[in-house]
Amino acid sequence: MAGGEERYYIPAFDGNNFDNWKFRLRVLLEEKNCLECLHGMDSSYNIIDTDDAATKAVKTKQIQNFLKKDRECKSIITQSVANSHLEYIKDKHTAKEMRNLKLEEKGILNPHFIICHLLLTLPKSYEMIITAIETIAGSDLTLDFIKGKLLDEEIKQKSKSNIVQENSTAFAGRSNYNKKKWNMSSQQRYTKMANESVNNGRYFRFKCHNCGQEGPKRAECRRKEHTG
Repeated sequence: MAGGEERYYIPAFDGNNFDNWKFRLRVLLEEKNCLECLHGMDSSYNIIDTDDAATKAVKTKQIQNFLKKDRECKSIITQSVANSHLEYIKDKHTAKEMRNLKLEEKGILNPHFIICHLLLTLPKSYEMIITAIETIAGSDLTLDFIKGKLLDEEIKQKSKSNIVQENSTAFAGRSNYNKKKWNMSSQQRYTKMANESVNNGRYFRFKCHNCGQEGPKRAECRRKEHTG
């Protein structure tokens, strides 16, 4: 190999055969003298105010050596994880963070298992989008894709809910107005009509020759004709 460095091949972990993968990885990390990085930096390396110059220099060197090993350890772990599982370790900054994620007894959860669990926990209103997702080929199903679809569906449902609420409020307002209107007595409705006529400039300010009250003209009076 280039530079005389021998490369070791470890089958990339894809959610299967975790125990075998873990064993191979530990052996390689031990050989590269960076297995300790899985447990994080030793607290004895921390520089404190009471340290003299010589002690600080020693600790600084220890920290630099550890960080160099940690970078190599992260590289080995990354190269040993399949593309389908890289999203779980991309935001991890140390080998210990990668290990604490899921590099333990059960390994990293299969993405399809996570997707299935997510879809099973959705409310009934998401049945249509779930059915649509189930028709998509398995290789095209990713967590990012599913999250995007569910977010679009949530926005759509909220939009529909707001429209229904606005329509219900408007209908309730009209119903209350009509209810109040027809609960008026005949005299109240007549008075209201007269007041509206005043506001519209149609009020007749003389007594009606039919009913004897101010407001309507005889031709517009809605009361029965006097028979006396």
